[in-house]
Amino acid sequence: MLIEKAVMSDLEAMSDFYYQVTTYLEATINYPGWISNVYPAKIDALNSIENNTLYVVRDGNRIAASFILNHAAEAGYNEGNWHIEVSSDEMLVVHTLCVHPDYLRRGLASMMVEKAIEEAKRQGVKTVRLDVYEDNEPAMRLYERYGFKECGKADMRIGNNGPEWCILYELVLI
Repeated sequence: MLIEKAVMSDLEAMSDFYYQVTTYLEATINYPGWISNVYPAKIDALNSIENNTLYVVRDGNRIAASFILNHAAEAGYNEGNWHIEVSSDEMLVVHTLCVHPDYLRRGLASMMVEKAIEEAKRQGVKTVRLDVYEDNEPAMRLYERYGFKECGKADMRIGNNGPEWCILYELVLI
C-alpha cells in the first residue's frame, strides 16, 4: 500500500470514504465521536486537498485510510500543558486519522503515524501534536506506542457537534 497526498480527483472518493467510515462507527463503537455528513465530510476533504495537507493510503485505486497533517491547531490547544513552546510553523498537527472498515487491523494506522512523524522530521519541525476523544482508548494506545505524551485535556467541541473533551498529545522531535 502506498501513502501519498490526495489530489482533487480524489474528492468524491474521499467523500464516500468519510461517509463509510462514519456510518460504520455510528453502527458500532464510535471511538472518535464523529458524525456522518458532519465531520469528517466532503468539505474537510476539499479544504485539505486544496491546502495540500490530506494524505491517503491507497490500495490500488481504492482509498483505504487517510489523515490530515498541517500547522493548524484548534483553539482548544491553548489549554494544553505542552512540553515545549513553539509557533505554528514549528509544529505539525495530525487530524482525522481514519481507516476504512474493510482495512481495520492491517497496520494502516501505524503506517500513517510513522508517515506523519517522518514528514515532521523532513520538514524540520520541533513537535507533532494531536487530540484524541477522551474515550478513544485504541487511538491513545496507538499514539503512546510511538512516544506521544499526554499534555492535558481540552474542550474541543465545535458548536454542538462532536466530542467535548479530548486528550492532547505531543511528540517532541528535538
